[in-house]
Amino acid sequence: MAATALGRTPGSFILALCGAGLDSMIASQETVYRACLAASGSDCRIDLDPANLVTPTLVAALVGLGLLALVPVLARRLLWRRAEL
Repeated sequence: MAATALGRTPGSFILALCGAGLDSMIASQETVYRACLAASGSDCRIDLDPANLVTPTLVAALVGLGLLALVPVLARRLLWRRAEL
């Protein structure tokens, strides 16, 4: 049971980082929307453009997910090299 908890921890932190990145992106869009409403804008809407998804937090989370996916491959290669020696 402890091994399962230990194994799930890195992925949980990375997924939480993804959620934080999405939250910051949505919060910034909400700020723009409320500023538009305060200025009596007629075309106020929340725009979820894919370009807005490229935030430092989300990029870090995606890089982390990629590195986490490579851990089994790297571990297998290291164990395979040790077995050859």
